[in-house]
Amino acid sequence: MLVWLSGCSSFILGEAEGTGAHRLSAQLQRLQSDPSPLSETRYIFIGAALNDRQNVFDADIRLLDQQFAAAYGKAYRSVLLSNRRITEGPRDLPLASIDQMDEVFEFWAEHKRANDRFIVLLSSHGAPGILEVSQQPLYRNARWLSSKKLESWMGALEPNRSWLMISACFSGSHLDRLHQDHLLVMTASSAKTPSFGCANSQTNTWFVSELSQALKAPQSFGALWDSTYANIAKREKQMKLPGSMPQLRIGSEHKEGLNEDWSRF
Repeated sequence: MLVWLSGCSSFILGEAEGTGAHRLSAQLQRLQSDPSPLSETRYIFIGAALNDRQNVFDADIRLLDQQFAAAYGKAYRSVLLSNRRITEGPRDLPLASIDQMDEVFEFWAEHKRANDRFIVLLSSHGAPGILEVSQQPLYRNARWLSSKKLESWMGALEPNRSWLMISACFSGSHLDRLHQDHLLVMTASSAKTPSFGCANSQTNTWFVSELSQALKAPQSFGALWDSTYANIAKREKQMKLPGSMPQLRIGSEHKEGLNEDWSRF
């Protein structure tokens, strides 16, 4: 769906050529000529795999993209950005740099329709108050995405209803900044705990894996959350790991709150 990449197409990143800018240019053109009536509800997924050190982050955004596409059908739109390391050939997704993510949210701030609904997944490593953005050699050293930046991004989507998921250690530490009225936030852990499943041996992070299982049935946000939380806790107990304590926050104007069906929020 959309992102505007300026001056990036000549980058050579490792042995992978380019950033997928030509693909996004085509997506943006299609978006600009979207024939759907302005009154229709569109479900727009923005998925960002912010880290190149493990492939699970890229797998997370692709998994939920497939599920949301099936759930929302013709009403579905998406933009995916990924810092996954590629050893050869062109990238199929643009890099999830902070600048390019800025472009995505700036675009939506200007072009969102009144009935658009936004779903955002950020998957990476984290520490209190920050998410790691890593992609060598684009960034010689890892960069850090702050809670203030997340606040800016999600604020750009107001007053549309939005659903943000953060799969990262200590991701609950961002909640103090994510207080928009129309925003529902789910984090993989509390402000003081790690989350699990980011090793190369894993298919997906545990948070996204269990959320994906719960998404297989239309149900309320409350039921979706309860199932996800319980199954993560069960895995942690089986592995004798400390509880990650995922967190949930709902904005004051988020329609029906936990009783609302996620498949038609």
